[in-house]
Amino acid sequence: MHRRTALIAPQTEIKDRGVVPKVELRVLKENILKMNAWFCEMKAELAVWYQESKADYEEVNTIGEDINVVIKSVDWLSAAADDLRANVKAASDQSMGAKAKIEKTLNSF
Repeated sequence: MHRRTALIAPQTEIKDRGVVPKVELRVLKENILKMNAWFCEMKAELAVWYQESKADYEEVNTIGEDINVVIKSVDWLSAAADDLRANVKAASDQSMGAKAKIEKTLNSF
């Protein structure tokens, strides 16, 4: 009994002085290694997520560029349609003017 008390008492004294027993150091080291492994896993997952996000971002940019090309094409087609309408109207006006001249000439006989 006395011997058992002698074994426990020094550990208590060591704890009181701020020194951690070897058993607690081993547990602490194991926990630190587990946390380090977890951080390494998280770092790897974040790297994969970053690469996937980067690929998604580049894909979105490519789609955005494609949309801009389509918008420019639509704008060009719209401008071409406006020009065509203006040309048809001008041709129609000329035709109407020519028709009026022909009718006037025919009516003068």
